[in-house]
Parts: sequence; C-alpha cells; structure tokens
Amino acid sequence: MVTIHRDTEAIRQALAAGHLTVPDTGTGYHRSMYADCPADGQPAGVWRIVREHGGEITEVTMRCSRCGTEFAARPEALYLR
Repeated sequence: MVTIHRDTEAIRQALAAGHLTVPDTGTGYHRSMYADCPADGQPAGVWRIVREHGGEITEVTMRCSRCGTEFAARPEALYLR
C-alpha cells in the first residue's frame, strides 16, 4: 500500500529550493511529488518543470501514465508518495 502525504508547505519549500522530492524525516526516504489526473483521477508524476534563474521550480507539468493527459499542477494539488 502506498502512503500519501499532503504537506503543501514542505512541497512549496522543496520547489523553492529546486527539488522534486521531500525527505521523510523519520526514514530518510525521499518522497516524490504527484497530483491526481483531472481526466481519470489516477496519480500522475512530474513530466516537465520550469526553473527560474536561481533554480527555483516555478511550474510543474504532470503526465498521467494511464491516459497520457498532461496538466499543470499547483502546489496545493501536489502530494507526496
């Protein structure tokens, strides 16, 4: 079973630092960012990013592996797995 963590503040901090993962403080495991696909509700992984000159990630495009839908995800829609 996959555990989902919704921590918008940790996700915002990671994106500001230019990271696509957030380390779990208990285990050290780096959790990846996902968002639910608007077409079929399945978890979609990061497909493409836009970075600012300082390295901050300002835009995240997700792609659903099931249906192929690409969509931009706001930090509030992202979660960690």
